[in-house]
Order: sequence, then structure tokens, then C-alpha cells
Amino acid sequence: MPPTKTAPTKTAPATAPPAPRLEVLPVGQIRTGPNVRTALGDLKELAASIKALGVIEPLIVEPNGKGYRVIAGHRRLAAAKVAGLRQVPAIVRTVEDAERIELQLIENLQRADLSPTEEASAFERLITEHGYTHRKLGERIGRSQGHISKRLSLLTLPATAQAAVDSGRISIEGGLELTKLAGEPARVAAVLKHDPREIPRQVERQLAAIETGARVAALHEQIAKEGLRTIALVPDRYGGRPVLPKGAMPLGNDWRELHIDPGKHSKLDCHAVYVEMSAWGKPKIRAVCTDAAKQHPAEVKKSESPYARAATGPLSDDEKVRRKKRREHVAAMREAKAARHAFMVGLLAKPVDHDEAIATLVGAWLTPDRRDRGAATGAIAAQLLGLDVPEPKDRWDRPDRRTAVAAFALKSKANVARAALALGFEAAETFIEDPTATYYWPTDAVKAHIELLRSHGYAPSPAERASLAGKAPR
Repeated sequence: MPPTKTAPTKTAPATAPPAPRLEVLPVGQIRTGPNVRTALGDLKELAASIKALGVIEPLIVEPNGKGYRVIAGHRRLAAAKVAGLRQVPAIVRTVEDAERIELQLIENLQRADLSPTEEASAFERLITEHGYTHRKLGERIGRSQGHISKRLSLLTLPATAQAAVDSGRISIEGGLELTKLAGEPARVAAVLKHDPREIPRQVERQLAAIETGARVAALHEQIAKEGLRTIALVPDRYGGRPVLPKGAMPLGNDWRELHIDPGKHSKLDCHAVYVEMSAWGKPKIRAVCTDAAKQHPAEVKKSESPYARAATGPLSDDEKVRRKKRREHVAAMREAKAARHAFMVGLLAKPVDHDEAIATLVGAWLTPDRRDRGAATGAIAAQLLGLDVPEPKDRWDRPDRRTAVAAFALKSKANVARAALALGFEAAETFIEDPTATYYWPTDAVKAHIELLRSHGYAPSPAERASLAGKAPR
């Protein structure tokens, strides 16, 4: 008997999602759902428009239980409720989670309604939860991969910095600069205390501090590895950088140091090291003698270092007199500075000879000793001109006073002459305000400066005359 043929079984096709359809739905049946936008903003203007014209662009919703859930159009729905509408047009469709986020993201991007970090958070969800690559995401939403990467980097910032970007207090470019300090919330907070225009410079300063800290740590690790004895620095009584304790002196070839070979000295019990910060912020290991006066009295006598004076024990009567004269001279120079500045302020308040001002400016800034000291900061000039500029926030802060001086000069031809003369004064005053300036007077710039003031009626004080004659106490 021939076998019975069985008809082939047909596999039922997979159920395709229903096609999107446009309906008018009761507002009460629509509830809000997850949204990439965290705040809806002020709804008054939109509610007024909807009350007058209705909802022009339909919402996008999906079936949810006995009602619907918003995919896109959260703000329109909220405004419709404020306007008192009972029904709204909506496109009903079924979507997956990834598509839902895409629709919300694209709609808000087209309206520029998302804040930078809201946009970044939506990008992150699509990448981490739904496996999107930067390339695929960029193609889907019409953004470059670079744009996506930069937005995502904003999420590495502390919450306070993200809020500053979203509120517009700092620009997106400023926020991207701050991402260079990712993982350093305290440093980011320190940068945010400054003017937003200062962010790039302040970030570079913080990066330099991080690099310096790493170098210092590496040097301390090297010291520990080599088993070297260290010496602790003590606070400077004048508020400067920490200094060596009394009796200790550094080794080297400088006039302030003991001229002893560190290699030979390392075999002695008085040998130690410490990490020194140079004037350029580069740390290095320095060798030091912890008891210079006792161990190397002959070398100490050869040195003119302040460390040597401290290491030689009680001060002599001559040394006491020398120091007293020095303190008195410094105090007198401070008084002279106040009188000199008051005289310059009065001089700048009067009509200024244009040719004399330009000659003063050019002559002061082109002297050889002035050229070695860099560009003007405008600090003294702004002070003399009485300009309203921000005060420094700390000892490292350098507010841009040059812009204020330039703006002052552009107001009139008379102001050009005043600004030129003030900058000429600044060129010389930077020498005089240097704490060590009395050692190096007289310079050509200072001589010309004092002579110019004298020609207008200024009478130099005895302390200034002593400095000009090179007779200031050291």
C-alpha cells in the first residue's frame, strides 16, 4: 500500500507591528513616559498658542494598557493640559526602546530644546544600553562622530560644572576645556571660581600643577628608594615659600650655597636632601648640610647667603645695625612709593603733552633692561589712571588690565596720551616695586623716570635719592 502523502506544514509569518495611524485621543488617556529631556521649561507661551490654534503637530504615542504613553511631544501635551484642551491629535505607533530614544532625541535636537548634558545622556543610553556605535548614532541623528564624542565628554564633569554648561554660565567650549581635568573635581571647582573667559588659562595652570605634583611624588619615591635622609622645610616668616631650618645650607656653586661637592658630602652624617621647587615650577632634588656652621665653618664664612648668616649663630652688633638700616630703608621706600604714585595720578589728571608721552613710552619699554622683563600687564597703568578693574583673587591670579587700558585710550586722543604716559610710568615702576630693586638701582629706565617726574615738580625722598646713587643699604 503506497504511503500517504502529508501536506507540508506552513509556518505562520511573524506578526508585524501595526502601521502608524493618526487619531484624535482624549488627553485623559495619555500619560507621560520616559523622556530624554529632564525639564519642560516655561509653558505659558506654548499654551497660549495651543489655546488659539490647537496642537498643530501631532504627538507620537504608543499603546500602554488601556491608554497611551507619550514617545515624543511631552511639552505639547503639558501645554495642552494648561490650555484646557480635552483632545489632541496623535500618531499611534509601536516602537522598541532604542527607537523611542531616537525619536525623542531627534525631535528635541531639531528644536534645539535639549541642554548639552541632556543630549549627552541620551547619546550614552543609546550606546551603552542599545549597542549603538558613534558612527551608527551619528548617521541616525545627523550629527558627526566628533560632535557625539565631545558631548559625551561633558558627562565626565562634576554636577556643578554640568549645571554651569546647561545654564549657559560657561560655554560648551569652556566645558570641553574643563574635561581635561576629568577626575579632579576640586580643581574643576577652583577653575569655576574665575571669570569664564579665564577657563583655558586656569585649566592649563591646574594641568601644570598636576604634572608638578606627579614629578614631586616621583622624586620623593626616588629619595626613598635610594635611602637618603630628608630634611623638612619650615614656613617662611615673610609668607613666602618654605625655607630650610636654621643651621642648614644648600650645597652648590651659587653665592648663596656651600661650595662643597655633594657626592663627597653624602658620606657625612650632616648630609640630607629635599625637593626644591625652582622659579619655573620644576622640582629637583637638592643636597643640603644640616649643620653648616659646625661642620664647615670655613666655607660658611665665604658665603654671603642668608642661610649662612642664620647658621653662624647670634648676630653681631654690625649685623644688627645693617638689618635695622635695611628695614628702615624698605619702610621709607614704601612711603616714597605712595607719594610718587599720588604725584603721577595728579600728573595724569592734567592735560598731557602727546609727544612727551609717546617718547616716555617708547624710551621706557625699549631700554635693554626693560626688554628682558617681558610685556606690560597694565596693572600699574590702570591703577594710575583710576580704571575700574577686578582685583586679583589670589597671588597667582592675573586679571587682564591691558584691555581696560586699551579701551580707555580709544575714547579720545587725549586719553591716548594719558595711557601712553601711564604705560611709560609702569615700565619704570616695575623695577622700583621689585623687592630686590634697591640692590640694582640705578637703571637707565628708573633714572629717566625719576628725572621726568622731577621735571614736573616732583621731589625725590632721601630713600629714593640713596637708591638712585646706588647707596641703598643691603
